[in-house]
Amino acid sequence: MKKKFVLYGVLLVIVAAAGCKSQQIRPAAQVDQTPVHMSSYIPFKKGLFVRDAVRKECDLGGKLATHINNYARQYHVNMMKGGKAKTSARVLKVEIINVHGSGGGAWSGAKSVAIEGKLLENGKVIGTFRGQRSSGGGAFGGFKGTCSILGRTVKALGSDVGLWLQHPVMGASIGEGG
Repeated sequence: MKKKFVLYGVLLVIVAAAGCKSQQIRPAAQVDQTPVHMSSYIPFKKGLFVRDAVRKECDLGGKLATHINNYARQYHVNMMKGGKAKTSARVLKVEIINVHGSGGGAWSGAKSVAIEGKLLENGKVIGTFRGQRSSGGGAFGGFKGTCSILGRTVKALGSDVGLWLQHPVMGASIGEGG
């Protein structure tokens, strides 16, 4: 009986692993090491309605910038946060274009954040993307607040942007649409 449960467990792991989308990370030697400059805060699109509580308490722009920076470095992209970029440098510009984050944590439904961005080199756009992530809070979502759930979405978007920076292309769809 015990062997049967172990066998089912192994099969479940194999099936789960086969169903996961594999994201390939290139070794550092294959990634262009030109520094990418980025603001330390990702702004909201002008005129975007975002609940005051979310705007003031969740720090989505600061968290997103931190996650992009951390994941890009993990994927061997040379990031430079803040400061003035030289005209010959690469500059990543990202903005939050939509936030769905009603109060009430997981009890009020899924939360989502959408972003768009562009990578410039010598002032010329060399890559663009749009992306969105949503979350219901994951395990124990009912015990998480709105900011915590939105934090999960910007963390995932940070990883998506970090991966995109390895191969920046025009018109990319990242996140749930990628």
